[in-house]
Amino acid sequence: GCPKSEAKRRAAWLKLTQRTRIAIRKMHRQFGHAAPTVLTQLLRAARASKEFVEASQLYRCDACVENKPKPQTTKVSLPNDFVFGKHIGIDVLEIKGHSKERYLCLNIVDLGTSFQQLVVLGKGHGTPSSKECLAAFCDRWVTWAGWPSTVTTDRGLHNRGVFARTFQQHGCVVRQAGVESPEQIGKVERHGGLLKNILKRMITDQRVNGTADIELAVAEATQVKNSMLRNHGFSPSQWVFGTLPRGPA
Repeated sequence: GCPKSEAKRRAAWLKLTQRTRIAIRKMHRQFGHAAPTVLTQLLRAARASKEFVEASQLYRCDACVENKPKPQTTKVSLPNDFVFGKHIGIDVLEIKGHSKERYLCLNIVDLGTSFQQLVVLGKGHGTPSSKECLAAFCDRWVTWAGWPSTVTTDRGLHNRGVFARTFQQHGCVVRQAGVESPEQIGKVERHGGLLKNILKRMITDQRVNGTADIELAVAEATQVKNSMLRNHGFSPSQWVFGTLPRGPA
């Protein structure tokens, strides 16, 4: 019941001597379950015999096959309206200080203009309360941008309870992504990852520690990203405010 290509590979593998098969299997494990292409390059660099090079291309590790990541699929969705404040995405991410202290942050991304706000909720790890997320959202978004029409979130507990009820009371449609479909909030995840990469370098370079310094670092990183990212030729700050905010030279 196996494919023809797999049957041919197995037949070619069994034609090799037992000594060759054992050597390739050991080498694959000792190099941290290296990929076949990496194993082949190592053997060629070491000027190994042709038999070992061909054996490295035929070897198949069951542990690697069972634990390999799922193949990337093409995600396609209807484009969001290019209007600020109409459709937003919300997620919670975690950043680490220089002394490895963990801080929870509320990530808010406008899906039309890519304008982003990151709010530090405080120290800790796990899941913050929905009340904390609602207070942070009202303080950093509703006070100046108003309530959105549609909110896209994951199925975390911080997006339920008083958080979801308050949004519904203000006429917002709350859309929750599927349990095993993180790509449904892919833009929020992607922009959160970009901001985390900026913060990691800042925290390591400046040895940022403590809640006050983390909040300052998050504010500067968010301002830089909103000013330097380009969406249809203009930065998110320009789309929202009509001008580019002043920054240090």
